Amino acid sequence: MSTIQTERITLPAGPDGVAPWLSCRVAGPKGAPLLVFLHGFPEAAFVWDDLVAHFAGEYRCVAPNLRGYPGSFAPAEAKAYRANVVLSDLLALIAHEAPTPTSPAAAVIAHDWGGALAWGLAAVAPQSLQQLVILNAPHPALFLAALRDDHAQQASSAYMNMLRTPGIELELAADDFAQMWTFFERFGGATWLTPELRAQYRQAWSVQPEAVPGVNTATSALTGPLNYYRASPLHPPTSPQDAVHTLQLPPSLTQVNVPVDVIWGEADTALPPSLLNGLEQHVPQLRITRLAGASHWLVHEAPVAVRQAIEVALHTPASPLIDAAALQGLITASPQNEDTLVIDCRFNLAQPSAGQAAYDAAHIGGAVYAHLERDLSSDKAVLAGQGRHPLPAVADFERTVRQWGITPRTRVVAYDDAGGMFAARLWWMLRWVGHDRVQVLDGGWQAWQAAQGETSNAAPAARPVSGFQAQPRPERLVSTDAVLADLGQPTQQLIDARAPDRFRGENETMDPVGGHIPGARNRFFQLNLASNGRFKPAEQLRAEFTELLGDVPLSAVVHQCGSGVTACHNLLAMAQAGLDGTRLYGGSWSAWCADPSRPMAR
Repeated sequence: MSTIQTERITLPAGPDGVAPWLSCRVAGPKGAPLLVFLHGFPEAAFVWDDLVAHFAGEYRCVAPNLRGYPGSFAPAEAKAYRANVVLSDLLALIAHEAPTPTSPAAAVIAHDWGGALAWGLAAVAPQSLQQLVILNAPHPALFLAALRDDHAQQASSAYMNMLRTPGIELELAADDFAQMWTFFERFGGATWLTPELRAQYRQAWSVQPEAVPGVNTATSALTGPLNYYRASPLHPPTSPQDAVHTLQLPPSLTQVNVPVDVIWGEADTALPPSLLNGLEQHVPQLRITRLAGASHWLVHEAPVAVRQAIEVALHTPASPLIDAAALQGLITASPQNEDTLVIDCRFNLAQPSAGQAAYDAAHIGGAVYAHLERDLSSDKAVLAGQGRHPLPAVADFERTVRQWGITPRTRVVAYDDAGGMFAARLWWMLRWVGHDRVQVLDGGWQAWQAAQGETSNAAPAARPVSGFQAQPRPERLVSTDAVLADLGQPTQQLIDARAPDRFRGENETMDPVGGHIPGARNRFFQLNLASNGRFKPAEQLRAEFTELLGDVPLSAVVHQCGSGVTACHNLLAMAQAGLDGTRLYGGSWSAWCADPSRPMAR
């Protein structure tokens, strides 16, 4: 593990001419992608040490003691801890530590009060981070509603009003911080609280803040942490006239358009998992990992599970889809496409050159072009009997991926103008060779134009050829022989993505024989789309696929179509619905019907 240092990072001076500073735990090389870890109350930056050391081999890891916490700038007035002030600290810290002053953090990972700040950062400054990972910190809009209307939450959060009390510092510090320890014990127990950790907390709560000439500096180490509560408008109401009853948070403070992973200890008695209900309304790109046995102090109680969940968050997008606004944010954050690669997959089965021509005329700025038959398929003449669009060998596709300059850190966004019909093929193929950082632009080219996204007809600057190493996942692909062997068995349920008439053997224009594989169920891929050309909501897709499958386990589901292209659309839709883990029959009907001895149905 990397060595962790404590560094004092001085930030630009504010309007008063005073330059604040943050005492930070840091590890990892400067110039590497930046991870920022934000602690909560009543903790400090040291709680992240194990995770900072773990991720420092790949990232520049910075865990600041927030303003007012040990070793950091600690003014005494509560107004110095308002959200806009603290967010200015964080934006300046990111600019200081990121590879360049305009580069975003690769991710902000935050717990409790740090999470409250991180929600605000992602809403008001999405260009400052590429991803948000939240640990037991409720979204402000949902927390406000619960504090205002939920009596149980009001009771659970009554401590917030106690912490707002003027002068309570002396009471909290009395008897060796007796009341401070109860925060760990009341909100999930404290079996993890070793004597060594107690000593670290005791020191953090005892450090005398550094005085600054001309600044009213806090005299207690607890004043800064308590001022977050005093400065916040969010707290349980204390009277019918309390301002929290009429407080409204505008969408500009609540809508989060960066990908978000939420890791939640479900045994949290202060912040119950019910606070997650409705989160998807504010966070379009959302994934939730629930830790059933962990409480509010999950970083201490379940360190391995938390680390694994963060690793998944950093390497796998929360959703297989991305909307135009979020893609614009990614491109703005990385104008030279250093971490993001957009790939144009437009194609026309009846006119194979049309996609390239459309790309040459106009495409998303910086995008490269992927041709279905040249880049995403093998030569069907060479692979006779394997379908109209046989998958390339892993080694061949690996070379293509290298030519595109894709590295393990590259975030790929694929798009087309056919509702994701061809982009989904690339999405599936990249995951097949082990690259999970891939998404499809929801609504495709049309959505990008509607959002007035930047377009170009110029060839993009060549990216350096990468050393991408494929990590094949052969279990995701099913051969014709395997389909035949499992035909009619409960271990296999085929889902055919073709139009209903072709499934019935009518109006077959693509293949020499009409019909379908016996036992297959039909799910026309266009049913995954709403009338606006975008994918239906995840819950609607889940309901529709659940009705289609009944009690069929996901492990038995095998997708097919005519040639292994639109089948990927159903795979993507199921992944969006939280039903990932199904398989593809790449050859599909065009491979199956090539041998007349195989059974066929109409």
